[in-house]
Amino acid sequence: MSTRPDTTSKQRTPVFYGWWIVLSGMTLSIYTSGVFFYGFTALFNPLRAEFGWSRAATSLAFTLQRGETGIAAPIVGILADRYGPRSVMVVGVVIAGIGMLLLSRTNSLPTFYAAFFIAAVGFSAASPNVGYIAIAAWFQRRRSRAMALLATGAGISGFMVGILVWIIDLTGWRNALVILGVILWIIGIPLSLMFRHRPEQYGLHPDGIEPEHISSGVPKAPAPSFSYSRIIRMEAFWILGTVNSLWIFAHTGVVAHIIPALTLDAHASLGLAAVAASGIPIFSTVGRLAMGTVADFMDKRLIMIISMLTQLIGLVVLAMGVGSAWGIMISMAFYGFGFGGYIPVRRALQADIFGSKDFGKVIGSMEIISLAGGLGGPVFAGWVADVQDSYQLAFWVFSLGIIVAIALMLKAKPVGSYEPETITSA
Repeated sequence: MSTRPDTTSKQRTPVFYGWWIVLSGMTLSIYTSGVFFYGFTALFNPLRAEFGWSRAATSLAFTLQRGETGIAAPIVGILADRYGPRSVMVVGVVIAGIGMLLLSRTNSLPTFYAAFFIAAVGFSAASPNVGYIAIAAWFQRRRSRAMALLATGAGISGFMVGILVWIIDLTGWRNALVILGVILWIIGIPLSLMFRHRPEQYGLHPDGIEPEHISSGVPKAPAPSFSYSRIIRMEAFWILGTVNSLWIFAHTGVVAHIIPALTLDAHASLGLAAVAASGIPIFSTVGRLAMGTVADFMDKRLIMIISMLTQLIGLVVLAMGVGSAWGIMISMAFYGFGFGGYIPVRRALQADIFGSKDFGKVIGSMEIISLAGGLGGPVFAGWVADVQDSYQLAFWVFSLGIIVAIALMLKAKPVGSYEPETITSA
């Protein structure tokens, strides 16, 4: 069965092409998230063992990754809006693979940071964020569900942490990075070529539903139209940006340090810590699917609050330094489910409020606001551990940040309170 969009007619196909975009983005996300985002924790101890770097110095690479993402996100968003997600993602995969090969040749902190930055540039352009830009245009009624399926890629990628630990033990961390970079090219380029920009360019409609076939008895998905200049002046833009900055401050700090934190504070074995680290994204898969599905039928603000509350429970248990295997896995289950549920619903809420026309710019600008949180989380946690030989204080601070984020979401107004513009300007 052909998966190419029909550019010559509006004939309906058995599977709406937007779902092929979701599947391609989800598959690519499994690999990129597993290798670069979650996989960093598997490299943490081998790098420190070989070079003797401090936890804070090693964590700075993760901070560079977040910093590059925040700086490059507006550029990536503008390019994706203008040239389409496909071109951006192909280039991103190529650059990311080059960065992985350069990382394998690291012999000092400066070269490590430089190579990590290059890899981060590529992974930023090949990130799920670019997939969300495409999905915002291809879906309206099923937007949360489509974004949830894309987001499950990062959740499923949790199993790769254990695989990375195994590959590093088997081949060494340098050879492991070479292998991972080559595999990225082999699978990433074909998957990126599956992306398309907007359904209207191929004679299709969002969700694959012809306008005349839409039942008048079913509420229409919000389709606002705001100029970008107005978007960045809206209260919702700054509330959502600040909430995400607090959320990502906590999450990047936890993800970058979860294995060393469990081995240090909970006295877990390396094997148990690796399993627990894999558990976060695996449990998050359930959260992404469950919350993303429910969010198409309920107030997305409420779903985001519930997700953060669930995540907070797991984070508090983690901050308490529970040492039993059951306690560790329970905290990972709560944390993973809540963190997973937050991700697709946040993007869907942004698209509902601001529309899909300049969604790349919106995502990019949100990343700039979130930059401080992403930069600070990993280094803050590493610094606390260096000073106190424990991560518990850092995790309590992260918990406080999530509480403030929940309070801000309670202040956010419902989607229907934002009136679209009748005339828009670029």
